[in-house]
Amino acid sequence: MTTILVIAAVLYGARTLFFWTGHVRHGRDRRSPQLPGRVSVVIPARNEERTIQRCLEALSRSDVDMSHVEVIVVNDRSTDNTQTILDALVPQYQWLRVVHRTSNADHPNLQGKPGALQAGFDKAEGDILLMTDSDCAVHPQWISTMASAFHDPKVDLAAGFTLVQATTFLERVQAVEWLFTQTMARGGIGNGVPLGCFGNNLAVRRSAYEAVGGYEGIHFSVTEDLALLQTLSAHGSRIRYVCEPEATVTTLPVDSMGEYVRQRHRWARGGMALGWRASMFVIASAMLWVGFVASAVETSWIWFMFFASMRFLVDASMVAFTVMRLQQPALLPMIIPALFLLIPTELSLPFLILQRRVVWKNQVFTSHRQTSQAQQSAREKRS
Repeated sequence: MTTILVIAAVLYGARTLFFWTGHVRHGRDRRSPQLPGRVSVVIPARNEERTIQRCLEALSRSDVDMSHVEVIVVNDRSTDNTQTILDALVPQYQWLRVVHRTSNADHPNLQGKPGALQAGFDKAEGDILLMTDSDCAVHPQWISTMASAFHDPKVDLAAGFTLVQATTFLERVQAVEWLFTQTMARGGIGNGVPLGCFGNNLAVRRSAYEAVGGYEGIHFSVTEDLALLQTLSAHGSRIRYVCEPEATVTTLPVDSMGEYVRQRHRWARGGMALGWRASMFVIASAMLWVGFVASAVETSWIWFMFFASMRFLVDASMVAFTVMRLQQPALLPMIIPALFLLIPTELSLPFLILQRRVVWKNQVFTSHRQTSQAQQSAREKRS
């Protein structure tokens, strides 16, 4: 049993050290008021009547000269009032363009959100392509800060941190979870290992995007952001993960446990594209719980406290580093409770991966295809 405890300690400790060092060595990012070229912001919107106006109002408060920026909203086959709202907003914002996507693409790589993004990029004129989601509100300096990463001619992709709008206890737990996940993703990139990013706060150099064939040339994934990250990394692109408050966007929390599980399921399924890296991450993360169980069986409180310290001091310190960097001090008291409450989520991930069907925006996806909910229901009735 002692051997198991030592192995668990070494593997989990190596995991923690890897993310900590990568996060810290990534360094600071600076904002330049001068844009490195024309900027296009592309926003996919599917049934976003409740949020799209909030998103555009936030962009209207940007500190840059919007004559050098275009915002393209892709109305992706919405069945609510999204189209009506967007058409009414076009005269209000001179920099706003709306693309109405009325049908899904025939190309297998352009199903769902990747197809909506591609539709926006096809219309975009910018040298730098920024992406966010309709349920997000960007920081007033988001455009200039994210675009500043591309003053380095070697940088082809930049990711930023996403905050969760949180007022209740459970919403704050989500906020800490998102920051924990993004901190590890930034640590991976800092060490040259692309493990993830969030597509609601992402930017790519047009020339690099076109060089890989755009989303048409990228194998379909339910996590299109990770697919883009991996593809550009494999082509030798330099990637930045910007950890500055001015580069943040704020998203809305999921409003039900069912939606929370579906969101984590989609992330878990998409993360399988990491291959052996995903396996190593899951194994190293599982060592914490192996250590807890083994130390309890061994009745060794020294070992138990060691693993508890790794979780609630070392991991918590890593999140606290991000919380303070992003000027979110209200989340500091929530870090340890959130890391404790995330235990069921972490333990359930291997089981979530077993379910191949992913439900997302009223669509059903698998690894290789997408069908509508209506098509799926009809198939189930016939079977």
